Amino acid sequence: MDTSKTEDTAAWMAGCRASQPEISLDIFANLWLDDPAREKYKEYVTEVSPTEDICLSLRNRFFLKCIGEYLSNYANGTFINLGAGFSSLSWLLPANHNYIEIDCQNNIRTKRRLVDQLVTRGQLPERNLQFISCDLSDLEQINILIKKLHRLINHKKCFLLMEGLLYYLPTSANALLKLADEILFPGSQLGVVTWDPGTFNYPVFKRFCQFMQEKGRPVPKFVYHDPVQIASRARYKLVRQTNYKELSGFSLKSRDDVFWETLTILTKEQK
Repeated sequence: MDTSKTEDTAAWMAGCRASQPEISLDIFANLWLDDPAREKYKEYVTEVSPTEDICLSLRNRFFLKCIGEYLSNYANGTFINLGAGFSSLSWLLPANHNYIEIDCQNNIRTKRRLVDQLVTRGQLPERNLQFISCDLSDLEQINILIKKLHRLINHKKCFLLMEGLLYYLPTSANALLKLADEILFPGSQLGVVTWDPGTFNYPVFKRFCQFMQEKGRPVPKFVYHDPVQIASRARYKLVRQTNYKELSGFSLKSRDDVFWETLTILTKEQK
């Protein structure tokens, strides 16, 4: 697998989950990593955040359990992973569901090719999976995506996940929340991840910006979304909200090394 054209975050996140399988519950994370991807991951955790392994593994376990519990009520339910990267969730969940993974063209092209190889070798189980390429920073492409998802979902109950996505997309984050509003039918669920408002002043964020600059990569223009405000959006009911302190049993305390995030689960209510 050549990961040279994929987004760095896909390798970082897969590496974190692979390093803590007992926490992440991701038995497939290593399959997404070749030597260049492992190097990207090692550089990141060494120079930016040594606790990111634990945090992203906790996040994966939390969403895996929440999505699994939700889909267990709907044999023909659909899981949509928006900004899927090298997530393994579609293969960690049962086979009797429909799966849709959406990401930029390079990530989808690389992952689709790798999935075909791994399924053929028997290293990944087969899934009823639809890959969709979309530039999630492009408002026109998002509008096209909304129409496509309407056709694919066809009034089915679904769980839409925006994991580690909204704060990277300041110009289209609101459009993605609008996408959720439009495609989710009553009874469907939405999972989102948002940053602590103080994150931009934490040492870990400053190290991240320096790391990106030293590697010659553009520093994203991040944006903060209030998780309480997202939870209060019209026609949604808050199911659960948590953070890494709670998920770790309060063993994570230092602000220096952690991107403090709030993980929120919402249910779409009747109009």
